[in-house]
Amino acid sequence: MAVPVVADAATLLLLLLVLSCCSATPATPGQPNGADGGYVSAVGDPGMRRDGLRVAWEAWNFCNEVGREAPGMGSPRGADCFDLENGVDGRGQPTYRVVHRVSDADNNLRAGDPFPGAPANITDVDRYAAAKELYLGGRCQVADSPAPWQFWMVMLKNGNLDTAAAICPENGRPARPFPQGKFPCPGGAGCLNQPLVFHNRTALDATGRRLTGGLFGTYDLDAKDLASKEVSYYSVTWEKDLGSGGAGAGGGGVHHKLRTSPKYPWLMLYLRSDATSGFSGGYHYDTRGMTKIVPESPNFKVRVTLEVKQGGGPNSQFYLMDMGSCWKNDGRACDGDAATDVTRYSEMIINPETPSWCTPGKVGLCPPWHTFRNGTRVHRADAARFPYAAYHLYCSPGNARAAEQPATPCDPYSNPQPQEIMQLVPHPVWGEFGYPTAKGQGWVGDPRTWELDVGAMSQALYFYQDPGTPPARRRGAALGVGTEIYVSDHAEAEWTLSGFDILVPSKQTEGTRYTIREQCRLWSCRFRPIDAYSFAHANAHPAKVAQWSNADLRLHMPSALHPWEAPFCHGLVQLLNSWWASPVIDRERRGWLAGAAGNFHVVLEGGSIYYGYMRVWFTAGKKLELKSKCVGLDEISKRAKQS
Repeated sequence: MAVPVVADAATLLLLLLVLSCCSATPATPGQPNGADGGYVSAVGDPGMRRDGLRVAWEAWNFCNEVGREAPGMGSPRGADCFDLENGVDGRGQPTYRVVHRVSDADNNLRAGDPFPGAPANITDVDRYAAAKELYLGGRCQVADSPAPWQFWMVMLKNGNLDTAAAICPENGRPARPFPQGKFPCPGGAGCLNQPLVFHNRTALDATGRRLTGGLFGTYDLDAKDLASKEVSYYSVTWEKDLGSGGAGAGGGGVHHKLRTSPKYPWLMLYLRSDATSGFSGGYHYDTRGMTKIVPESPNFKVRVTLEVKQGGGPNSQFYLMDMGSCWKNDGRACDGDAATDVTRYSEMIINPETPSWCTPGKVGLCPPWHTFRNGTRVHRADAARFPYAAYHLYCSPGNARAAEQPATPCDPYSNPQPQEIMQLVPHPVWGEFGYPTAKGQGWVGDPRTWELDVGAMSQALYFYQDPGTPPARRRGAALGVGTEIYVSDHAEAEWTLSGFDILVPSKQTEGTRYTIREQCRLWSCRFRPIDAYSFAHANAHPAKVAQWSNADLRLHMPSALHPWEAPFCHGLVQLLNSWWASPVIDRERRGWLAGAAGNFHVVLEGGSIYYGYMRVWFTAGKKLELKSKCVGLDEISKRAKQS
């Protein structure tokens, strides 16, 4: 006997729309371990093992622009890219010669100088720097599959802000002058200046077997002695033994130093792998970089070896990993509109002196929700279960129209567009993702090689979106390691980084996507009226049917779900529960409804449901018969109302 429908038409329509919209979302191919269980590198120089190095550098003012070029310096973009030519000496021994692809003249180009082969001059210093990065990228570019790549990126940033000059926009819109307040500008007008940059071109040592190069400089334009503690200073030096296979095999690495001064108390220095095109974190121009396959959450990892030698003092926010992404509050990808694009940062700070400002008494500095690895979500008001000590702070985008209150808006001036920042500190909840679980891990005296499940963790983190908008694709357009020393005189940090690599499932390189029509065709071909059937959409369908038997439906909910899969799986179970009066649910291992992966055994006495774009008929006591037909949302709505 068929059990009557118990859900009202509005509820059914809502669930059907959830299911159909989720099923229509393009599938992201490849589960976290890939179809063959393997990973491939997403960067052009996996693990920094390549002998022919590619390194570039960029310098930003407080709002990630140029503002004004430093006197006697070129536009603040430069590169050191070379190849090695092999030969044999008179004794039959191998020899090597460094062949540079970027000249000193290229690096010295400044606003107004024509690029070789370009017909027009660019005089705007901000636009010129962006164009220079593209030009240098062309000089350094290496042909590769599935896309060419250019260089690792060293990023320098000056934290001074002259609020009276109103140079930096406010949440992507023109700003007005305002009192100096918390923003430093000790030197007064002009404190946002670009640094002096001195470049040591990569060269072989006397043995002909070791490569060394780098850059160094200061923000103090009148400095006489770079060794003085009163003068800001930075240096980045790369070293490599030829044929060593990169750092970690006796090959060297990239050595960093950063020192603040009374006139420049807030400085930043990172090494990043940026996307080879498009927008990277905090940069609203077309970029160039090392990441030839832009990784997408939750399916990627980062491997890196880090040795911190000096921490930079209590205000050094040293990022074991800083992920920069960009999407609008309605979930759409960024398109260069600084008023509506939003930079999203997730940052793990490993300085043990960094406190947790997120507390039960200051929930405005906490994200509204924390999601554990098993999918369980906990609200920040749940003082017994929310891991406050796992967060340094969270701040919401300045243009968020429905941020949950109390909310702390992010600084509106330090990006060319609004920004959202999630800052984490070591805590046991991050251990499942490979991150440090206790203060001091990975800090001074504890060098480590990390394998971080950045994709899975960044997918679990809360990021704001306007209510009712589809989930954004979280893409790691910029991944970096380094420190931000916040308002400190005479602070010094020193560290060495090596073996940097980004790993994605091998299937992700295929880039397969299916349209709604293609999904319908695939599903129609794959459904058959049989007793036992395991179906999968491109081997990555969210709900894998483990067994169809008579009137029994068994659904297996996988533990790793894409953002569009969770409501699909959850919505299907809700639909089954509401449409039939008395389904029996056997929750093995707590089950999906309890927030973890599990198996559901749903007993149906008869009836029919829409499974995304499929209509499925169940007949009690007989073999399960499946029929499929692709229908649009209007047809689904009409049938739901008829129910």
